[in-house]
Amino acid sequence: MSKPLSLPGRRPGDEDAWLESLMECGLETTEEAVRLALSEGRPRLAGRVVGLLPESVVAQDAELQRASKAARLLMVEPGERLDEIAEELAGLFELRRRKRMRRARERSRQRVDPRKPTGRRRKR
Repeated sequence: MSKPLSLPGRRPGDEDAWLESLMECGLETTEEAVRLALSEGRPRLAGRVVGLLPESVVAQDAELQRASKAARLLMVEPGERLDEIAEELAGLFELRRRKRMRRARERSRQRVDPRKPTGRRRKR
């Protein structure tokens, strides 16, 4: 059993080194890396990783196709199906915004406890 994958830092150098290490891995590990990058909200990295997979593998999986679209999104020429791309991108942004807002609400709810003196606000 192999060790679990972890994503690199967000710096380009870290991503490049991580991609080079993935080149020596099998198809299953590379597919898992794409799925991990998508689940962590890093479509650009997923698009870079999906470039390591053959087209025949990408065509069989919806998540891998989504990552492939993310890679193409970075290289779109003006006037190329912008309506479709904008709609998909808006959906991704909305999903990401909802996740971020849910986390923020959970954090703020955790801190406010009226029973604890440190959780209450003082009146001035």
